[in-house]
Parts: sequence; structure tokens; C-alpha cells
Amino acid sequence: MSTTRSHARTALLAALLSLAAVLPARAGTSYLLHLKISDGHRGKGVDVAMPWDVSKGSSPFDFVSDTHDRPEIERLRAAWSMLSRMPEGRTVIIHSEKGRTRAWRRDGQLVLEPLDDGEHSGTRIRIPAPVVEAVLRRDGRLRTDDLAAILRERGEIGLVDVDSDDARVRVWIDRDED
Repeated sequence: MSTTRSHARTALLAALLSLAAVLPARAGTSYLLHLKISDGHRGKGVDVAMPWDVSKGSSPFDFVSDTHDRPEIERLRAAWSMLSRMPEGRTVIIHSEKGRTRAWRRDGQLVLEPLDDGEHSGTRIRIPAPVVEAVLRRDGRLRTDDLAAILRERGEIGLVDVDSDDARVRVWIDRDED
């Protein structure tokens, strides 16, 4: 496993675990935020589920932390707009300062595949269409009320799935059945 991927996984895990302090567990919490990281080579991984109360605080999901991320959101908006008008499976290429990314729709999801990053070749990122639409509607932020509406309608929502040659990362929210 590359050092970069290892650092990225550690950072993602640390960020999600830090949410535990912001999103306290209490009786009656109705949702769980899940993070599952599986190492494809050794069969080991991390599987964490934390209580998440949609009525407390704001969403921890902000994809435009600074102004440098705004052009990326606009590129994603343009690509999603084109993909929404095309048959499923047709691809578009998103050009950015970081390189090219192939994008397409499949089974109600946006699929992204980095093309110019040799370290991440073979990586596929899948984001459900309702999440993409909510993020674009809010200019890069996934707000608590957006998540609550999706959860009321579906009961579970995947936020992101990332498959690479050596690992799989999955983040989702579902109802706490307890």
C-alpha cells in the first residue's frame, strides 16, 4: 500500500472519528454514520459505526473548504449536467489542474476515474446521484437537511464508495435499528 493512500485513509478515519465528539451518542439517535475500509491484499480493515443525530449541529460534509475547490465543483456541475442528458454509461472527461478524470453515470451513481494519476490508476469513486445533486445544489456542501430528506425517503444513503487496486473505502448513513 502506498504511503499517500495510507495517509489519506488515516486522515479520513481521524476526521470521521473526530465527529464522535461533535455528534454525541444519546438514547433515541436514529442514524448511524458508517466508515468501512478494507485492505484488498491482507483482508484486514476498519469498520466503524457512530451515532448521528440529524437534529444536532450541521453536516460534517463540506467539499469546498476554500476558494481553490470552487472551480472543481463548477467542473463537476458541468459534467453532471452533461451526463444527466446522456444515456447511462456514456462518458465525459473532466479537465482540471490536477489532471483528467473520466466520469459517467451507472445505476443511479456518478462514477469518477482518475486518468493522469499513475498512483491511483484503476481507482473508481462512486457517489449516489441524490448526494451529487444535493452537493451541487448547495455549491459544495452537503447540508444536514439534505441528508435528513434523503434518509427519510430511503432509510440509507451511501455517501461515497472508493475502489482501488489495494483497498475499498465505503461511507454511508443508515437507520439505527436499536
